[in-house]
Amino acid sequence: MPAASDIYARESAQLTSASAQATGLPLIVIAVVAELGLCYVLFRSSRWLSRHTHRVVNYGLLLATVAGLVSLAWLAGAFLVGRGDLLHAQQQGSAPVQAFARAEVAALQAHADESLTLIDNSGDDSYQQDYLAQQKLLGPGPGTLLAAVQEAAENGGPGRDVGAEARAWYQAHAALRAKDDAGSHADAVASAQSGGRLHQLRPAVHDAQPRDRYPPGRLRHQCPQRPGRVHRLAVGMIVASLVMVAGCAWGLSRRLAEYR
Repeated sequence: MPAASDIYARESAQLTSASAQATGLPLIVIAVVAELGLCYVLFRSSRWLSRHTHRVVNYGLLLATVAGLVSLAWLAGAFLVGRGDLLHAQQQGSAPVQAFARAEVAALQAHADESLTLIDNSGDDSYQQDYLAQQKLLGPGPGTLLAAVQEAAENGGPGRDVGAEARAWYQAHAALRAKDDAGSHADAVASAQSGGRLHQLRPAVHDAQPRDRYPPGRLRHQCPQRPGRVHRLAVGMIVASLVMVAGCAWGLSRRLAEYR
């Protein structure tokens, strides 16, 4: 159980870090500020040339400015759409799975504590205390793992029975502990060996997962499109940059040619 929890914690931390990096704002803010600054420089350059050459419009710089504004709108729009997709996937995909995984790990840990208390055969020991801690973590109730499972489950789905199954398991555990504390250790062990209510709680948690929210066919159809969008955005930014450079060179060369 500790090894499984450690693997889960490390994988969850990596996912959280990658999601935060992908949906963070600093890079897009820097890109937008730089693009706006470049457009402002182009505008001021056009104004300077207009005052010194008495030309109202410099078509080269105008072309460069338009290309910059188009690339800015494209970049911001692509980022907002991608960020929205990632946040939606996080809320409807990884977050529910995380809730289910944490709930199942806690249930298994509590079951292990229940068994170890019986093996220890010394009454309410540290394993029983850990069981109570896992029970408090599981819930049901506001802010508990089973509440997150309940929230993530589909309306009217099997998730509606998770809280009831947990309470039934806690009642069975209380009866088991009462037998053990009363000296009926063999009866307590026999009831624990039958699996108790845990065998009904774990399937309830597992069945609560909304597997049809992201059908595999839909994922296979959409996933290849994401790299294509990023590739098109990169190519578009390169083309826009070349157009801006060409526009600036054209606009300045036209004005410099007037002095020859």
